[in-house]
Amino acid sequence: MAVSYWGDNLSGPSVGPDNFHFAFLEWDGTLLRPRPRMTITSHGFVNIGTTNHVHGVYLNVVKPAFHSLGNGVSNDEPTTAIIAGGISGRYNDWPNGWGGGLSTWDIVGSGCYFTTYIGRSDRRYKRSIASIEGKDIRQRFMQLRPVSYYIDTTIAKVDDPERLRFGFIANEVEELFPNLVINAGLPPEIPRGLEYDGFIPLLVKMVQEQQKAIEALREENRQLRQEFEALRARLDTPQKY
Repeated sequence: MAVSYWGDNLSGPSVGPDNFHFAFLEWDGTLLRPRPRMTITSHGFVNIGTTNHVHGVYLNVVKPAFHSLGNGVSNDEPTTAIIAGGISGRYNDWPNGWGGGLSTWDIVGSGCYFTTYIGRSDRRYKRSIASIEGKDIRQRFMQLRPVSYYIDTTIAKVDDPERLRFGFIANEVEELFPNLVINAGLPPEIPRGLEYDGFIPLLVKMVQEQQKAIEALREENRQLRQEFEALRARLDTPQKY
């Protein structure tokens, strides 16, 4: 096996756009034939595992049919690409049955479009577990200000800036629930982010509290009705003096 590389323009790059190919020379029993593995196009696109894709960086890894799927523990069998996150490393604990893909640490971008969002929530990932309790939680929750807004494209770039959005202002939430705010406590010129799924346990707690209050009112109403019915029965019954 040997490595070869060549351009499409054998007459030289001045003739026109040239694509640069990398391939392994493999013996097929008769001839040494190049098996293309990577292409750098004249537009600066990079194809790995394919030679005819013309947009951005395209990674095409064909795995054997017997390759393992995710099993819930660290396992690189399903991993297609790795971008290690410096000293933080990366995760590769693919959930059971998942086919794999990119193994990395953090991803920063403008938008994320996906079918399923799953967070690591096993007990073993957590410490100092405690139930959410206290009147203080309810008071702070009631002070949250839901807002509508449009993205300011002079600060953040999105594809649909005219779409009306709903949410909270992270700076306001920081005063009530700083643990839900990314970059909380840093100088004010540092932009804040918000962990929206952190509101779910608070919402569940508020619903539970409301349900307790409803059940208490129902019980109070039941007792009052019983007392009323007893009183009405007494009034409807002729009294002997």
